Amino acid sequence: MISYSLSEAMAENGTRWDWPYGNRHRTVATADDLILAAGVVATDAAGAVPEPGDLDAQAARAIDNLEASLDQVGTGLDEVVKVKAYYETDASVDEAALLARLRGRFDAVLAPVMTAIPVRHLAYPGMALQLHCIGQREWRRADNLEAVQGRFAIGRPGWHPYR
Repeated sequence: MISYSLSEAMAENGTRWDWPYGNRHRTVATADDLILAAGVVATDAAGAVPEPGDLDAQAARAIDNLEASLDQVGTGLDEVVKVKAYYETDASVDEAALLARLRGRFDAVLAPVMTAIPVRHLAYPGMALQLHCIGQREWRRADNLEAVQGRFAIGRPGWHPYR
């Protein structure tokens, strides 16, 4: 198993990312063709949250950080097949808009499956988003791929866990 941390990825680009208390957080690991990314957040090289509470800005920065980590294992966003987006909310976030913002950074035809998961709190004050992703190398080479888009909701219409 090959494993890289976001710290290592950003260090090669002239920056470094660590948790504010000094420990490194490994965000990407691979095993054969499987790619796992967990705990990808919108922190800067110092481990700070530069846009506290700004979900739009953090979505863009988190995808940038994901892309930097994936680059270190020799892959990119096109190999991601599933994204879980944990987001802090008071029930005012438009999940469809959040998923559209995230999806905009991926291939328009074969974007990964995306799920938005509302949470009350994330690791640090001001942190609004955390990504967990699964990928597979060269999955796009399969000859039986078909893109299906749609929004699928579980629960009652208008239902939200924090209302």
